[in-house]
Amino acid sequence: MQSNVNKKTITISDVALAAQVSRTTVSHALNGKGEVNPDTRKKIQEIAEQLGYRPNRFAKALRSGGTKTIALISTIPSAISGGASKLGFMMEVANVAAIYALEHDLYILLVPFIDHNNFDGNLMNVDGVILLEPCLNDPIVKKLLQYKIPLVCIGTPGQDNKEVPYVDLQSEQTAIKLLEHLVEEGAHQIALITGQSKRNASLKAEEIYSQYCQQYAMTEVVYKVEEHLGEMGGKSAIAEIMKQYPKTDAILVMIDTFATGVMQYLTEKGISVPKQMKVVTRYNGIRALTSNPPLTAVDLHLDDVAKIAIDLLITQLNEDIETGSLRVMPAPEIIKRTSSVQISSSN
Repeated sequence: MQSNVNKKTITISDVALAAQVSRTTVSHALNGKGEVNPDTRKKIQEIAEQLGYRPNRFAKALRSGGTKTIALISTIPSAISGGASKLGFMMEVANVAAIYALEHDLYILLVPFIDHNNFDGNLMNVDGVILLEPCLNDPIVKKLLQYKIPLVCIGTPGQDNKEVPYVDLQSEQTAIKLLEHLVEEGAHQIALITGQSKRNASLKAEEIYSQYCQQYAMTEVVYKVEEHLGEMGGKSAIAEIMKQYPKTDAILVMIDTFATGVMQYLTEKGISVPKQMKVVTRYNGIRALTSNPPLTAVDLHLDDVAKIAIDLLITQLNEDIETGSLRVMPAPEIIKRTSSVQISSSN
């Protein structure tokens, strides 16, 4: 049995299985922490030695003090996440992640935005990183891997980074639910406004949107906006859409900051929402809630996302994760509001 086990890296889980105890008990027994029966501690130590278990330097750093810090890094420009957004997406993850991390004796360092071109992973004095919605072939991912900094992504990191653990935000299902809703509400010509950055959410939205256009004989109207343009980018996109495709009666805006710009334009032009134009967005943040009218959006279950991301990172630090591991979230839930749903006046 020993020869078979030694063909792979021995982890805490292997020791726990052989000793028939929990991973926590193994960790305490091998590091002189917690309350462990002396006989049990000795047994675990002997089994660990027999199996050839050796903790890696990241796990050692955590147990010996290390920085006990993990970084939560956003790849989303401040023009999108700042201002009226108040770092909503990031802070919603951070609030839960910080509390959950503290339960594991870890602290969260918030890094609101890092320019892909100016990031040096070697400067990150942290034990691990959680990266929010990386782009395909993201340079930040590459540099973190280059410097062997444990990494978990929130959102798919792409085929080129299959080895990176991530939490699946189910972008395909999100796009389907939003488009289904618009069709059910009577939309005949839907336009799509998304970002130019190749994030999985945008790419999946384009893919699903194209399928819906074919299915319902709609003209494909896709506007990709530079994220650094913020609200003005959304405003310019809808202005061009209305000029080129005046029959457009519904818009899926993938980024809520762009949606704010869209709503500003519609208000200025006296276009009634949702009677003349239905508008939906992806993230159910402060912009969706405070819009007039409030925007139909999606609950991405970010509280669950945060906990799973922390679990994946801690497990990775403890050498106990399979390459390319992922966790699937509860299904995204659409929250219907008056930006897309006509309220009956008969009530």
